[in-house]
Amino acid sequence: MSRDRPSTKTPPPAPSEHGTPAARKLVSGLAARDAAAERELLDRYTVHVERVIARITGRLDVDDLTQEVFIRVVARIAKLRDPDSLPGYVTQVAVFVAREALRARRRRRWLIFLAPAALPEVHAPAASEDVKSAIDAFYRLVDRLEPDERISFLLRHVEGLELTEVADACGVSLATTKRRLAAAERLFKAHAEGVPDLETWLARSPKWAKAT
Repeated sequence: MSRDRPSTKTPPPAPSEHGTPAARKLVSGLAARDAAAERELLDRYTVHVERVIARITGRLDVDDLTQEVFIRVVARIAKLRDPDSLPGYVTQVAVFVAREALRARRRRRWLIFLAPAALPEVHAPAASEDVKSAIDAFYRLVDRLEPDERISFLLRHVEGLELTEVADACGVSLATTKRRLAAAERLFKAHAEGVPDLETWLARSPKWAKAT
């Protein structure tokens, strides 16, 4: 009878062994379904999640989708190995929920596309009519992109994330992110040509000036 050899693999560390004390406390509280921890999660990330959802989907059912994000974050919090990565994890879940909403909308074309009149920025001044028209035109163009390309495009050019952050948020490789961005930028430039509401904005941007 052969003896079992001891495993040479090191088991994954428990979440409590990583992260700052505050992060460990929050994640542990969420895992225990502590009401105070859940309130802290909402206080910290609601505005961020709403902004990500709104910018990706064009303000499609923001409240319901935001609620779904937090339900999933809490339900899956035990899978988070490093409590300090919670901000990125919340963003990633928000992106996945927004992607699902976009794909569902593609399957239900009778839904009216609601381009935002103003992006949900706290304390943002009222936008002029010219700015509102430009935003509406921008989202009408972005809505032509495939969901994955649209998400990468908006996270990069509207949220201002670095390429590596976009890749992490989407759960894909950097090469895939670059490929999606290139396709999205190419289509955006092609569709943006001759759109009056965007001409001024495009002309001011060195990246997009070639499209005009």
